[in-house]
Amino acid sequence: MSAQRKHQTSYTLEEYLEFENYANSRHEFFRGEIYAMAGTTPRHNIICLNVAASLRGQLRGRPCSAQAMDQRLRVDAADLTTYPDILVVCPPERLSPTDRIALLDATVIIEVLSPSTARYDQTAKFDFYCYLDSLRHYVLVEQNSVEVEHRFKTENGEWITETFTAWEDEIELSAIDCRLRVSEVYEEIEF
Repeated sequence: MSAQRKHQTSYTLEEYLEFENYANSRHEFFRGEIYAMAGTTPRHNIICLNVAASLRGQLRGRPCSAQAMDQRLRVDAADLTTYPDILVVCPPERLSPTDRIALLDATVIIEVLSPSTARYDQTAKFDFYCYLDSLRHYVLVEQNSVEVEHRFKTENGEWITETFTAWEDEIELSAIDCRLRVSEVYEEIEF
């Protein structure tokens, strides 16, 4: 979440949606406050496209779908509306009754870390996303080094974390029967 905040004291969700529908950039809504989302770097965008293309290809002809960057996600229990870098949604796809373009669930959420958002993505944002009953995989991708953190929910509801740093490593997204190769995630990225 960027530190740039609109100057009104508090907004309703409806006021945020009205504002967001006419804004030239994306904003996150959290408990009555509106935050401008940080801009992205070319490296961030390439990583997002690499991951989205891989997942889209693997999911072709199957019921789940990968969506990237401009798909709004609403987490009612946290009073959060945000735009994950990449998400995978599986049927039944549910849209918010108050925001007909915001999904209410996701099976996989992937965030590409930037210096301004990394701590938030690694801590509080993950906690907010955990309110989604459908969430099974949360993946954090470093953009300035080869490091992918994969958090996955076990059958008994426990979250396990594994980290991948080798080019030949593969991240198994078992809930959607897909794999992400680290080499594919960082394709065309020079360190």
